[in-house]
Amino acid sequence: MRMIAHRFQASVAGLSAESIVVIIAAGLVLGVFPVYGCPTLLCMLAALVFRIKLPAIQLVNQVCSPLQLALWIPLHRIGALILGGSAGWDLTDAVRAAVVGWFCVCVPVGLVLYWVSAFALRRARQGQMGWIRTVSVGLRQNFLQHVRNFMDSKIAHGSRALTEA
Repeated sequence: MRMIAHRFQASVAGLSAESIVVIIAAGLVLGVFPVYGCPTLLCMLAALVFRIKLPAIQLVNQVCSPLQLALWIPLHRIGALILGGSAGWDLTDAVRAAVVGWFCVCVPVGLVLYWVSAFALRRARQGQMGWIRTVSVGLRQNFLQHVRNFMDSKIAHGSRALTEA
């Protein structure tokens, strides 16, 4: 994983943050396209259209390959549900259903991923992300207090069980 991160870092060196967000969002969405071989072509087309670095988006595409395989059946079932057919395994129907499922799930998720990332990036550039640190510290302290209370209750319950026996 470290090698992949190093390669990605080298491939996006010198790019703007917006370009990196586009590379990651487009690479993730196109990388899980449910037809084998098509994500590579789609990423190549996206690199030309969005004028982003081809090696970077292809790396994200390759990292998504296991996710592509893992999402094939869920996307097929969602697409079959939308198309109103059965979730049968006729090759053309299965591919059609999986692509419909991909359009209905992955494309909106990719757009939301891009918008949220771009929004967070803009806020970070303006120096308005300090509230996240404040909230995360408060949540961490609250979580740790709940863990301590839970452990104390288990220890107290365990000691009662030992004295009763």
